[in-house]
Amino acid sequence: PYLKLSNTGDAKNDKGEEILNKDSVRSELNKYIEFYNSTIQTAKSSGVPGVISNLATMQQKTAQYTASLAEIGITVGSDGRLSVNKDTFDSANDDKIQNNLISYTSAIETNARLLNYYSTTKNDSSSGYLANGKYNTTDIVSSMYGQV
Repeated sequence: PYLKLSNTGDAKNDKGEEILNKDSVRSELNKYIEFYNSTIQTAKSSGVPGVISNLATMQQKTAQYTASLAEIGITVGSDGRLSVNKDTFDSANDDKIQNNLISYTSAIETNARLLNYYSTTKNDSSSGYLANGKYNTTDIVSSMYGQV
C-alpha cells in the first residue's frame, strides 16, 4: 500500500549508511502522481455513484494532507491534482519523505480500493461480479500502489 521506498537503489552516504535514493523515489512518485491524476479525471466522468463518492472522499483526505505533502514538494492543486516540485522534494529530509508519503497513501488506500471496486463492477452492489456477469479479479488500485 505504500510507495516503493525500499527498492530505490543502493544510495549511501559518506559513512556507508544506506540513504534514500531520491531520484528513484521521485521517479516512482511521478508514476504514482500520473496515475492518481488520470484516475481523478476518469472517475469524475464515470457516472457510477460508488466511484464518485469514493473519489470525493479520497480527494477530501488528500486535501487534509496538503501541508505535509507540501513539506516534501508535492502540491495539491485546486482541482485536486497532484504535482511535484523537484527542488523542494530533493531538499526534503529522507525520514520526512518516507513518513509523509506512507501516512498519506495509508490514509487514502481504502477509498482508492473502493473506487477501483466500483469502477470495475460498474455498480454499487456488494458482490464481486462485473456488469458482464464475470467475477472481478482485477485491481487497478494495486497497480497504483505498486507504483509508489
